[in-house]
Amino acid sequence: MNRCNRPLPAELDRPPRSTSGCVAQKADVEAPDCVRRGSNRANKSPSDTVKAFSQEQLEALLKGLRPSPLFPLAALLAGTGARLGEALALRWIDLDHERCTLRIERNVENTKKRRIKVPKNQSSRRTIAIHPGLAGFLRGARAQQAQEALKVGGGLPAEGLMFPKSILEPTAPQSVDRASKSLVRAFARLDFDGFTGHCLRHTHATLLLSDGVAITAVSQRLGHANPTITLNTYSHLVKRAEDQAAVVAGSLLAGALASE
Repeated sequence: MNRCNRPLPAELDRPPRSTSGCVAQKADVEAPDCVRRGSNRANKSPSDTVKAFSQEQLEALLKGLRPSPLFPLAALLAGTGARLGEALALRWIDLDHERCTLRIERNVENTKKRRIKVPKNQSSRRTIAIHPGLAGFLRGARAQQAQEALKVGGGLPAEGLMFPKSILEPTAPQSVDRASKSLVRAFARLDFDGFTGHCLRHTHATLLLSDGVAITAVSQRLGHANPTITLNTYSHLVKRAEDQAAVVAGSLLAGALASE
């Protein structure tokens, strides 16, 4: 069954937490039983260049993050393959929940000024399809953010960010470095030591390629300049697919090649 047709984790069916100021506190995150039993070893390529969660690990991670303000950000990173800086620059107007698409065309600079810039590389400016479950979850998160803004006497401006610095500053981006460190600490509290927010991007690509999604499609989702970059990064998965293709091809000729 193609992964694109599989339902998202049940965690996305629950009411979303706030998406502003995504900094997890220690009490927000507790490791699920399946993680405590030692299922947190990373899936790596032979050269250790790619570190990714398995499907089971990803589900355990999201379950553990569910009470945390970091959950919406982690779910979006895992469900889109976006870079952390790209995710922090997303506005609510970039989401089309009816068409289930997300427009990724900006990036938060990892500097003290935290400027939002449009990438020079055309391939980094893209619109990708997202799972209806993720689109619906984000729609609910927007509604909750709007309610919180009303409570403090504000509202959501047209350029409001999905993950703003605070509810009082809806167009001010979070620090990439701070968000990254928050994710690392939250993952470590779930016994996923050594994992970073960028691992969710690798996970997205790894699971798609493992399920047979064309590398050109994965490359476009990731915003790579060309599929060659994707091939070089995930060459171990491509080699595995080639070996599988040889086995399938051989089975087609098994009867004809069998000795009499």
